[in-house]
Amino acid sequence: MDLKRQRVKTYVDVLGSVVGEGKYSREYIVDLLKKYFEERDLEPIRGASKPPDIYEKELTSLYIIAKYGLNILDDYPELLKVFDYEVKLERATESILNEPPEEARENIIKLFPNLDDPTLSRILRFGFTLMYLDFRDRGFMINLLRNSYAIFPEKADTVRRFAKFFIAAVVADDIQKGRIRNSLNKELQKHALSAELGIPKAVPSDEYLVKVAQALYGLNLRGLVKVKRKESNRT
Repeated sequence: MDLKRQRVKTYVDVLGSVVGEGKYSREYIVDLLKKYFEERDLEPIRGASKPPDIYEKELTSLYIIAKYGLNILDDYPELLKVFDYEVKLERATESILNEPPEEARENIIKLFPNLDDPTLSRILRFGFTLMYLDFRDRGFMINLLRNSYAIFPEKADTVRRFAKFFIAAVVADDIQKGRIRNSLNKELQKHALSAELGIPKAVPSDEYLVKVAQALYGLNLRGLVKVKRKESNRT
């Protein structure tokens, strides 16, 4: 079972435990997520680093599986209340994608009056998680990043950092699926995605790509080093 499927199974098992025990609190569910992941020797969805609040952030994944995968939230209103913050993140992504820039900005600030860089990152993470769990395609995430860059110019660095993560994740996914087989194609894909986003200086380094590939897909370093060696063997 690949790493993504292991994560999905863990989310489903956590939700089953929560519903079975009827314990609907964020703190309890965060602790349960951490317990399940650690017992199964799994990493949560993350980039190159592992922030201390990563399991609280993983409530986004749990909400997405509950809503889009299992369709159980209407049956468990107490569970839905746990995800009030994630519902707001979802509304923010919808505003970014579907509303004119000024209107989207106004509505997002209504949702998050003290909108800061970490909150914007959480909004972008919500969109990324939808894509990673196969409920949205890459075009969805490209539009979310592109529009966010236009709506929040004062937070360009935050959007750029997340764009690097997105590009690294997509390239890593293409490598594991055999769509990228050499270093030239790897570089072409990185730069093509950056150009499509229209966000300057968003091309991730290979070092960062290696870390993201390991964290998201469990790709070992040899698989990525092999991509580089093919290029060096030609020169």
